[in-house]
Amino acid sequence: MNSKREEAFFREALSKTSRLRNNKIIIEALKKQNERSHFVSKMKDQSGLPVWDKMLVFKKPITANRGEDGGTAEEYVIPLTKDKENLSSILYITRYPDGTFAFNNIDNADLK
Repeated sequence: MNSKREEAFFREALSKTSRLRNNKIIIEALKKQNERSHFVSKMKDQSGLPVWDKMLVFKKPITANRGEDGGTAEEYVIPLTKDKENLSSILYITRYPDGTFAFNNIDNADLK
């Protein structure tokens, strides 16, 4: 990890393995991706931390060229909070079949 922020971002998730057992593989993949791209330090919301047990996971079919099956992408919606009571932002992540990721952090200012 590169910064204290990045360490804090994943610390709580990895310490709650019993409650987050089904999402642990996803969280580990995101942690590894962060080690490569440092997406956490590039997010707009630099003070909110994930509420991992509220993460939503969706599967989305991808259409390739000419209508062919392009596989299935996974989408993760992760709420972030600064004070454990109020939402500070939402992190949308798409993991494509080829293993690449796309990140979008929507904060409260974006919603005004």
